[in-house]
Amino acid sequence: SLSLYHKSVTSQPAARHMRMANGEWRVATCHLRLATCHLQRATCHLIMSILIHLSDLHFGPAYLPRLGQLILCDIDALAPDAVIISGDFTMRARATEYEQARDFLQSIRVPTLVIPGNHDQPLLPVWERLRTPYARYQKFIHPLTDSTLLVNGVLVIGLNDNRPILPGGFWSRSQRAWIESECRSAKNGAVKI
Repeated sequence: SLSLYHKSVTSQPAARHMRMANGEWRVATCHLRLATCHLQRATCHLIMSILIHLSDLHFGPAYLPRLGQLILCDIDALAPDAVIISGDFTMRARATEYEQARDFLQSIRVPTLVIPGNHDQPLLPVWERLRTPYARYQKFIHPLTDSTLLVNGVLVIGLNDNRPILPGGFWSRSQRAWIESECRSAKNGAVKI
């Protein structure tokens, strides 16, 4: 008998615990394994997707380039299907910090999905934070603040829930409608993250 099998497995992280310049300890990298099985021609094929998720890279004065190189080496060694990076890319959304982040992203040789964090909108000038909070992010990192990536039957949806004044953590009506539309248009059987 044939069965359709789906299992999500978190593997042992290929993590490096690094001490940052400010004395804080951070996990430099980790990965998530998703195992999915698709029923094709009356046989079951196991398709393993490896996704790496990075967060809070905070390029800027406290960023240590040698740690960035270690992360890039880990990415190459794990040979993932995709890398997902959620903000914060910067400390204070300065152009020089975004340039560092852009250079790092250009070194990743697999598909990426990126979304900004609260530090990726400038504090000053206030008018920029209120009118165009992600203009620098969109110039240096990605033109969209909400995006999707489809790789090996896995649909990853990245959503920016940061707001210029109010705390983040909520999605607008248009974002919820967009998520529903993306999920509806995904291939049958796609794993949605």
